[in-house]
Amino acid sequence: MQNGAVLKVAELALDARHAMESIIGRPLQEHEAIAVNVFNPAPSGQARKDASWRLLERIDRTAQKARGIPEQEIDARLMKRWIIFDIILNENYARYRDSRSNEC
Repeated sequence: MQNGAVLKVAELALDARHAMESIIGRPLQEHEAIAVNVFNPAPSGQARKDASWRLLERIDRTAQKARGIPEQEIDARLMKRWIIFDIILNENYARYRDSRSNEC
């Protein structure tokens, strides 16, 4: 299921373009594109407080596990994970980009 789209203004139906201009609050230019994303809004009220406490508890557990590990080692571990994450993100984007180019 798709949760977002990027649409070229020049390819929008007139009624869709007017709707987007109404939402954006200004005229759209032919060379522009519109990104539309669908997501669940952030929680509010008690649910937000509960989520915040769960996050703080998770941070505390992680800090306890890291106690006694030299800062340089922590930095190295984080960098390694960041590099792995970046590789996966780029591979996923390449697959997405290739799938989109096959649709055209």
